[in-house]
Amino acid sequence: MRSASVAVLVVVVSLLASGCGSGSSSATGGSTGGGGEVAGGGKLACLVTSGSGVSDHSFNQAAWTGVKAGAEAKGLEPRYAQAESSADYQSAASAFTKQPCALIVTNGFAMADATETVATEDPSSHFAIVDFGFEPQLPNVQGLQFNAAEAAFLAGFAAAGYSKTGVVATYGGEQQPPLTLYMDGYVDGVDYYNKTHGTQVKVLGWNKASQSGTFVGSFTDQAKGEQIVNDFIGQGADVILTLGGLANEGALAAVEHDNGQAKLIWDDTDGCVEQPSACKSILTSAMKNISVATQQAVEGAAEGHYDNSNYVGTLANNGVGIASFRGQISSALEKEVEAVKQKIIDGEVKVESPSTPHG
Repeated sequence: MRSASVAVLVVVVSLLASGCGSGSSSATGGSTGGGGEVAGGGKLACLVTSGSGVSDHSFNQAAWTGVKAGAEAKGLEPRYAQAESSADYQSAASAFTKQPCALIVTNGFAMADATETVATEDPSSHFAIVDFGFEPQLPNVQGLQFNAAEAAFLAGFAAAGYSKTGVVATYGGEQQPPLTLYMDGYVDGVDYYNKTHGTQVKVLGWNKASQSGTFVGSFTDQAKGEQIVNDFIGQGADVILTLGGLANEGALAAVEHDNGQAKLIWDDTDGCVEQPSACKSILTSAMKNISVATQQAVEGAAEGHYDNSNYVGTLANNGVGIASFRGQISSALEKEVEAVKQKIIDGEVKVESPSTPHG
């Protein structure tokens, strides 16, 4: 998933001088102390984010949290470059190759082409990219991928069991494999609940068979996110999986206006932790442990143990998961969700999608 909420930017002059901030891209960063050179030869831990920055309560913020934690653990200075549009991805990544970065993390599927170009032009720099894995692998790029369908399957199962109306929904920012992966898992989780319980809970917003559904068209349009969720609520949906980045703020507004009748399922991070004031509107969260993966990648590069093999987070390795329901579902349903989780881990229940990542 991509971005959300607007970050306060502090321009780093050295990055601007090297080109990262040209056009509509901006650069910012902060030091956690230390700053000494490490085994990998770099003094910085560097991240390229999409336009809505590192305060999105979701995708970008999770990556930045991990980069900062890895930097603090290894005495590096964390910095990020915020690329305001896709036209800026390559220049932002390229600017970091001129800095002493132990690792450059590019955040998101949409940055794959830019990452490949810059990594090929500068084979001495080490990269990691979130939500993408190159096949064949590039020697200086590690893919950090997540089988989010497994987490979304559990979320869909729980949504179907919780729903009072028999209608649930989902939407995305843009149609990209990391998002449709969530949507496929969510639909299958609802279907599995229906088969198990003889119910007919319906999903709005995504058709797995045709791979078509409801999208905002960006990851920043809060008004469109609110409109979409209001439309879902008008059609009876009382649980909605959000995959819209900053548009999810509009979704929150919609369910809050619904006086608690509808609930959201947050994506990527634990929505109740990231936005405690909104927790009453969030049933659970289908999470990708991006912060853990980016932290480990930074630490490995700093120690001189850079690994270009593709990582795939699953339920089995705790790379994906589902957040606490915080008492909002019955204990019987919660036990069922845990049982389904174990069946997925054991391979008894197969979670499949055309967008499933491979190591």
